Amino acid sequence: MFDKRKLVMAVVFFMLFVVVAFFAVFIIAQKNEMVKKSINNLNQSKNQEAEDLLQLNQEALASAPGEAQVPTIASTDHFQGDLNAPVKIIVFEDVTDLYSANFNDVLKTVAQNYGDKVVIAFKPFMLAPNTLVRDSFAALECAGEQNKFNEFRDEILGKVKSGELASEKLGEYANSLGLDQTKFDNCLLQGGFQDKVTKIASEAQQYSVYGAPTIFINNQIIPGARSLEDATDSAGEKIEGLKTIIDRQLNND
Repeated sequence: MFDKRKLVMAVVFFMLFVVVAFFAVFIIAQKNEMVKKSINNLNQSKNQEAEDLLQLNQEALASAPGEAQVPTIASTDHFQGDLNAPVKIIVFEDVTDLYSANFNDVLKTVAQNYGDKVVIAFKPFMLAPNTLVRDSFAALECAGEQNKFNEFRDEILGKVKSGELASEKLGEYANSLGLDQTKFDNCLLQGGFQDKVTKIASEAQQYSVYGAPTIFINNQIIPGARSLEDATDSAGEKIEGLKTIIDRQLNND
């Protein structure tokens, strides 16, 4: 005999299942949309920050008195590559700043793509000296005494990206890279490098460097964190990427 009660219960359960499934799909769709909006907002924020920094650098350059000098790379500077390379790139950077940390990824790509055609040198820049900035640059110099400047620089910039950079942890970073801890600690305690870094950073203005990162590709100054490829700013104007500028320098030789 046909059981109407079971049929009714089956229909009710089926309808409940459909309703629950509908709400589940709706909630997941809403969450995905929120995630997309968050990512888009984050990307827009980053792009706007980069454009703001570039604008600030350009305004500072426009108001700088006289003609800027062009820095050179000395054998005592910290650099990657061959000093005889046809394209010389000098980077003024604040290793505690996220702009410089993110820009380092672009510089790594440049080094990989161009090999012995480029040499990249690094110089400190401090908009407003503080304990973390001075300690970080001094630690870099101390690591450089043990031929670990590049490795320690990458370590610091990585910590900036993760939001973990701290003066009290500089010794830990040195230890993780296999530096002689005693030599490193004594170097920091002596404090001589802090004065050297402050002096070098203060000389940046004579090259019309007013923000970090700012780079020179041979004789051309490029303020702001420029991308590798050409881009278009919010005003619709084309901004040359580092690849275009480097290729032009190579073709002019």
